[in-house]
Amino acid sequence: PPEQPLDCSTHYSPTTNIYHCITCDKVFATPHGLEVHVRRSHSGMRPFGCSICRKTFGHAVSLEQHMNVHSQEKSFECKMCGKSFKRSSTLSTHLLIHS
Repeated sequence: PPEQPLDCSTHYSPTTNIYHCITCDKVFATPHGLEVHVRRSHSGMRPFGCSICRKTFGHAVSLEQHMNVHSQEKSFECKMCGKSFKRSSTLSTHLLIHS
């Protein structure tokens, strides 16, 4: 059966003029923004698959970030000690040892 559109009227706050997600409390200026968010983030669908390891993701950007795992390139370098990392988040965690 076709997916039913989200009834955004139940998520609209007239006092603040925003639509909010009742699952994660993110807010949106339009009902369409909320509907797209719910469909992509809370539907359980993971249409973006890695061609190397077959891991799947709900967002294209998540797949793009994942692809760094399969690369040998380490483009995030610590300015304090020169150590390099594949992910910016790993560099951020590493930087804690210098503080």
